[in-house]
Amino acid sequence: EAIHWQSIEINLRGFEPALQLWDAIAGNSRLLLIASFNFFPHKLLPPDADISGTFGFFPADMVKDLYTIMEEKYDFDISNLEGQQIIAEIEQDGIDEVNPEAYELVRDKYFVTFRDATEQGKSIVVLIEQ
Repeated sequence: EAIHWQSIEINLRGFEPALQLWDAIAGNSRLLLIASFNFFPHKLLPPDADISGTFGFFPADMVKDLYTIMEEKYDFDISNLEGQQIIAEIEQDGIDEVNPEAYELVRDKYFVTFRDATEQGKSIVVLIEQ
C-alpha cells in the first residue's frame, strides 16, 4: 500500500546541498541524507530485488522521530549567523553551493511528507529519478 505524497523537481546539484542544510538544522544526524539515498527496506524487498535508480527508505518509527525535530526547527532562519556558518560548512565540504530557494523547497516537501506520514503511522520511500 503506497501513497504518493510529494514530488520535487530539482537537479541533484541543488537537491543534495539543500538536503544537507535541512539535515544540519534538524539535528545534524545525517539520517536525512543517508536514508534518502541509501537505506533499503530489507523487510519489504528481497536482497536480489532489481532496483533501478536511487532508492531511500525511512521506517515509520524514524519518520516520527525526525518529524518531531523538523517541527521544532522548521522556522530556523538560515540568514542569521548560525545559519550562515552551517551553509559555509556545507559549501566547504562539497562542490555545490546552497541555494536558499532549493533549501525552502526541500524543507517544505520533507516537512509535509514527514508530517502526513507521522499522522498515518506510515513509512516513507524516496525515489530519485535522474
